[in-house]
Amino acid sequence: MSLLAWLFGMVQPVDSGQTVRDWIVGQTDAALEITEAGGFPTPQGQVAMLDTLIPTPEPQWIDVPDTGGQIVVFHDTGQGRNSILALVFSEATVAGGAAVGVVPIGTGLASVFTPDTYASINLFFDSFGENGDPYYDFFSLHDDPQGGERKIVPLPDGTPVPYIHSGRGDGSYPVYTLQDVAGEVIAVYTDFMGINDTGDWLRPPGVRN
Repeated sequence: MSLLAWLFGMVQPVDSGQTVRDWIVGQTDAALEITEAGGFPTPQGQVAMLDTLIPTPEPQWIDVPDTGGQIVVFHDTGQGRNSILALVFSEATVAGGAAVGVVPIGTGLASVFTPDTYASINLFFDSFGENGDPYYDFFSLHDDPQGGERKIVPLPDGTPVPYIHSGRGDGSYPVYTLQDVAGEVIAVYTDFMGINDTGDWLRPPGVRN
């Protein structure tokens, strides 16, 4: 490895031999239950992970495949909390990845948006005016009695909105991509709880910070 690569925390990709789901489960000390929430289209080749109910004015758009992927939630069965939210594009094996930002959560709910779905939910919020409440008047109707939502909720116009409880609630959580040995993005994920009792974040192979 060159000195420059070492300084910037980069290493040559090494194929882990594990798909995204297997790699995440294998890297986490807690027992994780996998929920496949459903397919999510990405025709513009960009996504952002945001609070479901408080979209930020300037999302951090992440370049991804335009083929669409699966919303996958990893649930810590011991603590009864969602640990990781991922958008998985491929069954290729994990070889690397990158840190691509953070998702600020202020309502205990996380989501994935494309530029189109982001525009749609903002129009939806605007439709409530000053007296309406998008959560109590709409999203709360989709809550599960036991909590821990892990689903995709369609807006009235059909726009798919992942509706995921963020394991430890409000805060700022890291967002990463995972890549195959050719450097293609095969997943984007955010870590709500860390991989062990000390709360160390689940970083992609070769990413030190």
